[in-house]
Amino acid sequence: MAWRLGATQLGHARWRGAIEATLHREFIDHFIFARSLMLGLASLVAVSLSWAVTRVGLMTLLQTAQSAREITAHRLSTRLPAVQGPPELDEIAWSFKAMLGRTSGGLRRLSGARNAHPGQHLTMQPQVMLTQARTADHYRQVLLANIEEYERLPQLPQAE
Repeated sequence: MAWRLGATQLGHARWRGAIEATLHREFIDHFIFARSLMLGLASLVAVSLSWAVTRVGLMTLLQTAQSAREITAHRLSTRLPAVQGPPELDEIAWSFKAMLGRTSGGLRRLSGARNAHPGQHLTMQPQVMLTQARTADHYRQVLLANIEEYERLPQLPQAE
């Protein structure tokens, strides 16, 4: 450190000091560089670990999605395998299995109704109609539909 005596315009004496700061400036520059490098590396590690943990955590969901893709209209009896993962996915898997069961049952009933004898349809439609009070126009529509079915009956092949 060097001291120098200087004078002001009014004649007062003033002491000025100077310090060689090159060493301190280099230290601070090195510290800033090291801190930036460590921050960058820590960010990279945090992002990598987050990606890996998310990937492993969602692996069960990806496997469930793959199993769901294998279920087709012709393979509705296929069910999802038991979920080996977070308990939050159990509810999704259970709901999906229940939906498949309802869809499969509905398609079986629909298929059975489609293959049923037309006479069943002729009695079922008026029975449903009579469960509630309807308008005259609605009764007329049901009767017209039944007349059309009656006219189709002679054209059906006879069961022997």
